[in-house]
Amino acid sequence: RGFQLVNSVGGQFSHDVQNCVKCATNQYIVDSNNSAYSCQNCPLGSSCDGSSLTSLVSGAVWEVDNALGRFMLQSCPPGYEREVTTVDGQQCRRCQAGSYCVGGTAAAVSCRDGSYAPPGSNSSSDCLVSVMVQVVADLPIPKDSFGDTQQNQLMVAVSMAADVDVGFVNVVQVLPTRRRSGSGIQVETDIALDSESKAQQV
Repeated sequence: RGFQLVNSVGGQFSHDVQNCVKCATNQYIVDSNNSAYSCQNCPLGSSCDGSSLTSLVSGAVWEVDNALGRFMLQSCPPGYEREVTTVDGQQCRRCQAGSYCVGGTAAAVSCRDGSYAPPGSNSSSDCLVSVMVQVVADLPIPKDSFGDTQQNQLMVAVSMAADVDVGFVNVVQVLPTRRRSGSGIQVETDIALDSESKAQQV
């Protein structure tokens, strides 16, 4: 397991080239005993160990395409949207804020105007009537330093300040700014609230 069988040149068996080539740790192979299959890159929505492929999302369905010799993502669980633009980019992407995903092969559905659903929603009933409040924060860090970890930390801080669940906070855009002390960013964040009175308090 974890090796590619090489025993032919131009589709013809060759005694002299017979070899077992080890797959890289970020690859997998469907069948090491079949020379028709080769080492494949690990798709974005999975993890690989040089031999097998494991989905990063529980409930996602991957099936082997025998003609291609690789796994293809067939469907995603509720709360996720299937993304198959490229073979290497296959993944079940968590449903984005403001929409819901029923799973399978269905595309995300945006909530109606005036309503909002937190990330990972899987039903239209998750779209609740909301009042959106925009919060703009200026941060003294370069844009390339504002990764997922920093973004999540900001969302938690905003949710605590507004006294709402972090799922109802969404980073809309990040813009670079010029500062005397160096580069910085301006982060635009939306908070979804269930009433005008709460919006006024924030």
